[in-house]
Amino acid sequence: MKQLTKNAIKTIVEKKEQAGDDLLLQIVDLTRFTEENKKKNMKAKIYLSDGVSKIVGFITDQAWN
Repeated sequence: MKQLTKNAIKTIVEKKEQAGDDLLLQIVDLTRFTEENKKKNMKAKIYLSDGVSKIVGFITDQAWN
């Protein structure tokens, strides 16, 4: 069974190189925007966790498609 990559968010934020291994994160929550509450070209808000830290991000229409 695969496990979350501890401190993956810190690695991403600090832009450190990960030697050949993929980083495994968990989607904790995903909220799709409706037409009424849609902001600019944002399609959804996503909360990610690496088992140690959490981070929030946004998915654009282009990335969603």
